[in-house]
Parts: sequence; structure tokens; C-alpha cells
Amino acid sequence: MRVYGYGRRLVYRVQDRRPHRPGGPAWVDVSDEVITPGPLDRFLTHRWGLHEEGPWGRYYMGLTHPVWPFRRCDPLDWDTTPLMSAGVTPLRAEPDSVLFSPGVAVRFGLPGR
Repeated sequence: MRVYGYGRRLVYRVQDRRPHRPGGPAWVDVSDEVITPGPLDRFLTHRWGLHEEGPWGRYYMGLTHPVWPFRRCDPLDWDTTPLMSAGVTPLRAEPDSVLFSPGVAVRFGLPGR
């Protein structure tokens, strides 16, 4: 997934690396309204660690980061083709919550098994 910015508007573009697989954009308008994340927001955005595979086998790296700063977004348009091709029923209404964050600094721990 790639994100492109056009002022307050962002487009998230999904592109499958396999040939003949649908991809599609989702457009949002980012507001200036900063929100305080609730328990569900924190759970869905908290990154617990990184699982990876290297020449010596699989390993895990724990990580820590501050709470994400969220801004409310208004969904403008989205392509449901990737969802339908995966067998997921497209949304019948706007999502309950659309949030944006510019990101946070992350610190990784030492690799372990």
C-alpha cells in the first residue's frame, strides 16, 4: 500500500504484485481535529513486535512506541474491487471511524527466538 498526499487529501493505493490482481484507491480528507484514542483505537494500532525470517531462521524483535497521534478523516471515495476479489462483502455505509496519523518513532529490541 502506498500513500500519496495532496494537501489535506490523501489517497491510499493498493497494488498487488501478482499479475491480474485488482488494486484500488481510497481517498480521505484529513481534518485538523485531533482525537484522543480509545481502547479499541490503541489496540488496533499498537505494534507489539516484528516477526522476520533471516539466514539463521525465524526471529522476533519486540518494539516500543508512544501512543499514535490521531486526526479524524472523512472518507471521500474508495474502490471496493480488491475486497470483492478477496470474497469480502463491500461496505454498505461509511466506516464508523477513519483515522490518520503522521507516525511515531519506534524502538526495536534485540532479536530473539
